[in-house]
Amino acid sequence: MGLYADHILPRLIGCACGTKPIARQRAKIIPQASGIVVDIGFGTGTNLPFFDPARVDRIIAVEPHAAMLARCDCSATPIPVEQHCVPGEATGLASASADT
Repeated sequence: MGLYADHILPRLIGCACGTKPIARQRAKIIPQASGIVVDIGFGTGTNLPFFDPARVDRIIAVEPHAAMLARCDCSATPIPVEQHCVPGEATGLASASADT
């Protein structure tokens, strides 16, 4: 896509989404997820540390921007992560195939 979209934008979004006020909100909401989780707008995986491995069986990460997914270290969680580099409306997931 280009220098900005592939290198600068993913870092800017990562910084903005990693601020303390946003992290506090993530810490309140994300641990409530359970079963098979679809994370639309997965980005660089900023939500990963907040998922509870005792409650989440699998994460389906949906992110249309390949450079964002490339910056994610999914090995940082024991939860299996299935990455889909497509827009949210193009996942191909069947109805009722996820819990959260």
